[in-house]
Parts: sequence; C-alpha cells; structure tokens
Amino acid sequence: MDIAEREGFDEIVLGGGQTSPMGKITIGPIAEFVLLNSMTSVTLVR
Repeated sequence: MDIAEREGFDEIVLGGGQTSPMGKITIGPIAEFVLLNSMTSVTLVR
C-alpha cells in the first residue's frame, strides 16, 4: 500500500476471496486492511 501511494500507482489489484454458502465474499485480514485503508483504488479479483 505504501509503495503504491508513494510511486503514484493508479490501482492495486488483490487476488483472493471465497464465496460463502450465503453468496457473500469472505476475504482475509490483509486484503480487508488494504481495501479499507488504501487511498489508491483497489480491485479484488477472485
């Protein structure tokens, strides 16, 4: 996240996430932190 902001990246792309039996996406703690705290746009790819 720091590198993306310092270097002026347009977007961060994260892989991961699983679909729960209820149809919601569950993600790990690192991906959640980046999604919630990054000033750069973040795309989550399953």
